[in-house]
Amino acid sequence: MANRQGAAWSLECQPWAGKKAVAVVTERLTQWGLRGPKTLDEVVRFLVATVVQDGGRNVSLHLAEQNRQALIMALSHRPRPAERGGTVLPRLHELGAVSCGTEVTDDGRQVWAVLDLVF
Repeated sequence: MANRQGAAWSLECQPWAGKKAVAVVTERLTQWGLRGPKTLDEVVRFLVATVVQDGGRNVSLHLAEQNRQALIMALSHRPRPAERGGTVLPRLHELGAVSCGTEVTDDGRQVWAVLDLVF
């Protein structure tokens, strides 16, 4: 992550993980002198809730900022979780994601969104 700010957290795979994720992302953006869009809380909660559904012990949350955009990614750490319907990406777009994606790998489900930051 050369030339950009970044942070990562490990959270327990629990229903309350989304609330904790919102708090740490918002705090870090504030430390960097940045502010997310109005839908930031909903996007972060949705990303984390999506990977929490896979089960497992922990989820990872990653945040990076570059060019007035924030990349937020959640990872389930549940190897090869079951495939689910295609509602994740449309929902992220509804919440204002400039770009988003999801991938199931041997490491678990990755779900990410890029949001324009507010200045």
